[in-house]
Amino acid sequence: YRPLSDIYPFFHSKRVRVKGLIFSRIQTISGYAGVYSFLTGEPNINIEPPLVTLPHSACHEIAHQMGITFEDEANYTGFLACKYHTDPLFQYSGYLSAITYAGNELYRHSPHLYEEISSLLIDEIKADQRYIRNFWDTHKKERITKIADDINDYYLKSNNQPDGLQSYGKFVDLLIADFLEDGEI
Repeated sequence: YRPLSDIYPFFHSKRVRVKGLIFSRIQTISGYAGVYSFLTGEPNINIEPPLVTLPHSACHEIAHQMGITFEDEANYTGFLACKYHTDPLFQYSGYLSAITYAGNELYRHSPHLYEEISSLLIDEIKADQRYIRNFWDTHKKERITKIADDINDYYLKSNNQPDGLQSYGKFVDLLIADFLEDGEI
């Protein structure tokens, strides 16, 4: 977060150590990449998903530690932390996450337009998206994911996030607002 705090000082954060979850397998079969433990104040990530996803997941959980409670805002803040990070893996992870969320939203509204636009992505990005999708499709257990999603949806709604699980995707609204303001993402 240091490069981001140079631009936006309110993102100043002490050096944080994100912990790999010892129960990553449970997170994987539940379909979750990370969790912020409000009991310990620690950001934790599932260490099993593809490496390219881990930086954005870590930055998302650090955003929660910094007091950003809403999921869309944590996704967006995580994206910004990745975007301004000096490590190319972090930068790529943030942009890959943004492209994936935006693509999912576009597909939900216009599958035809999604197919047209996603065909413009370079092969390496498409390969990474396939690899990530295959990882989750292979490892998630549908019944367990459904239970975990129901619990998380209830948790989010009871904590003033009326969109529940859908709030993660509202990250795209923040990306669009950023683009409209600055002309770039």
